[in-house]
Amino acid sequence: MIAAVGLAYGIFDMARAYGEAHAYPHRIAYSVTIEVTEGTHRKRETYLSALDAASGRIWVDPVSDYERRHPATGRGVAFCVNAGGSAFSPFQPVQKLCAPHIDPAPDQDFIGVPVLAPVYSFGLWNAGPANDSTEADSLKLVNEIRREFNDPARAALPTTPTSAPPQIADVIAISHVYAIALVGMDEIRGSRCYHLSLKPLRNAGRNRLRDLWVRPDGATLRARIALNFIKGPGTAIPWTINFANTDGAQYIRSETAEGPYRYARRTYSQVTIRFDSIEKSARPLPLQLPFSAYLKLKEPT
Repeated sequence: MIAAVGLAYGIFDMARAYGEAHAYPHRIAYSVTIEVTEGTHRKRETYLSALDAASGRIWVDPVSDYERRHPATGRGVAFCVNAGGSAFSPFQPVQKLCAPHIDPAPDQDFIGVPVLAPVYSFGLWNAGPANDSTEADSLKLVNEIRREFNDPARAALPTTPTSAPPQIADVIAISHVYAIALVGMDEIRGSRCYHLSLKPLRNAGRNRLRDLWVRPDGATLRARIALNFIKGPGTAIPWTINFANTDGAQYIRSETAEGPYRYARRTYSQVTIRFDSIEKSARPLPLQLPFSAYLKLKEPT
């Protein structure tokens, strides 16, 4: 049993190291596609987006392709006023003048404007933008992992006799964020993966990972999280996250809600968010960047 527990934590550390070893381009362009099922209707809309990984700023075109295909027809309510009658002429006929009723246009953003980036790892790894001049320092990576788990480097044993009692063992206390167990092996998209279950030991809202599927080489193919956003309708819904490699780095490919999603007085039986057309971009982001603070939507404090 002890060996199995140690193996589970070793696989988790391997997944962290795999993600940390890869860096993202300074700028990426991509599209965010939202697919929802409302009743018997399946709808889809796509937003053009971009990320500056160096500054963490996101740009998104707030008008989706769905909105361009289905322009709003107008908004308003019916209202009426009395005309003709007054206190001075009570017998004058009263005419009721009414403005036509205009139904409010439906909310065209199914779940709101998605200010999202495909580089989230939900705390599993923290890969920054690529350094054009130097390669990743493996020793620095090891030290970063040690700091994360409060695992200091072991001091070398003395090589010369001393008057102190001989040291026969090292005892290292490690503070874990999760209690991790190895469930077994599952097949994910044609690859055999270790299935880890994770139970947060503290701050369950921030430490949202509940299951991981990790290939033997360390690549994470799938995760299950307890919640996706820190506010709004997605907070109480578990989500399944699928990862894939593009140009050597791990990106989110899709996020699927595991329960009904309610937004703007509508209920969707299924919601899937997809990140497509991810590519390195040499162009700077547009000047209008009002959404940078929204990056915190998926990283609770």
